[in-house]
Amino acid sequence: MIYAQDVVSERVTDIFKIISSTSEGQEFKCSSFLNNKATVLVFLSESCPICQKYTPTLKSLWTEYSNKNIQFYGVFPSSSIEIDSVVAFTKKYGITFPLLIDSSQHITSILKARVTPEVIVLSQTGDVMYQGRIDNLFPEIGRKRYAATTHELKDALLSILHSCTGQSQAYRCSWVFY
Repeated sequence: MIYAQDVVSERVTDIFKIISSTSEGQEFKCSSFLNNKATVLVFLSESCPICQKYTPTLKSLWTEYSNKNIQFYGVFPSSSIEIDSVVAFTKKYGITFPLLIDSSQHITSILKARVTPEVIVLSQTGDVMYQGRIDNLFPEIGRKRYAATTHELKDALLSILHSCTGQSQAYRCSWVFY
């Protein structure tokens, strides 16, 4: 397993050229990521039970870090995603941070995301500051702890506020690129 302090960041500036859409059907330019100290992209699936379990944690982290110029976005990486199902997910789980529909999977492909939930944190310059899991609540496929004992995303955000980078292995629901 790779931990936050073991990884050198990778620059992915092509991300800033992408135009996507929000769960409200509005155009979204990824160049707006340049306005944030860091951008947290959480790859989600409305049908993934692990994503559903993590919504309280994600909402809490978003609340804690949004006032520190760290913006969260949920990314739904499916060519067959229905906006109505994303809206229903938003309402059911009380998600208030912006959600992006990546039906063309351009964001997903550039950032090399492979599972849900997986988190990628970008700097203003497009450096991947962190990539991996939210915490170790689900240490491997089919296994859940009573409570998380490590908090990789939170640790990564604290590190970013103090100028460090990182990565960890994400074990979650997978999807197929079309």
